[in-house]
Amino acid sequence: MNIVTATLDGSHTPQEGVYLTQYTGRQQWPAEHDVSAWQAPGVRLTLMDGPRTLAVCKLECAPVDADDLAAQFAGDIEPWVKTLRYLVVVGRLRSDLGAVKRLSYEAEEAGWDESEADTVTDRLLPYATDADVAAAQAGDHLRPLGAPLAELVAARLRAQIMKGLRRLLASAPDVTEYPIHPVWRRQEAGFIEGKRMDQVVARNLLAGWAAVQGLRDPLITWAVQGAELSRTEVQQLTGVSRSTTNRLLPA
Repeated sequence: MNIVTATLDGSHTPQEGVYLTQYTGRQQWPAEHDVSAWQAPGVRLTLMDGPRTLAVCKLECAPVDADDLAAQFAGDIEPWVKTLRYLVVVGRLRSDLGAVKRLSYEAEEAGWDESEADTVTDRLLPYATDADVAAAQAGDHLRPLGAPLAELVAARLRAQIMKGLRRLLASAPDVTEYPIHPVWRRQEAGFIEGKRMDQVVARNLLAGWAAVQGLRDPLITWAVQGAELSRTEVQQLTGVSRSTTNRLLPA
């Protein structure tokens, strides 16, 4: 992975592709739990995807060791790049869903007040697709547009989040071979130190696994009834017991 020297104004960093910036010098760690804030010589690495920050870490070390340490941690995080990119997408979708939920509440509160309802609808439009708007307009015309539009947008965003989580899970490397070092953090607005990246990824991988597990029964049903695979082959491929398949697909 390309490692570039960080500059204060960012003028010499790439604007495209995945790369690491490296700043070598005095680092500061905030107070955490029972440990006071402290400073020490070290190196700060920032994993970037174009202008977007994927992960950051700060390491205490002598300046002479900074380059070797940066190369080591670049190699450790590189297998996770694709997963972390999906994590950014899922995070943005979750943020949009949160905003739409709040607007949905405001739409319900507006009731039949046409002025307030129109204001909420205008604020919803940036989150809506043309298909969302058309579907809302084709629905119950006795209701102001805001509430049904919010419901449609929220449903689409939830489906996109589930799809993103499944892709995140599929992109992850072998976690036993490539664990994420706890020093990597997710940068968060308003916080000096973000949450541990290994914990953030673990939570989302578990959510992705749960989303895939939720597809098990429909997939088995389709595989046997639609794709005409034998029940024996389904058992061999999945490890799902024959009795479970028979429960889903009674003779």
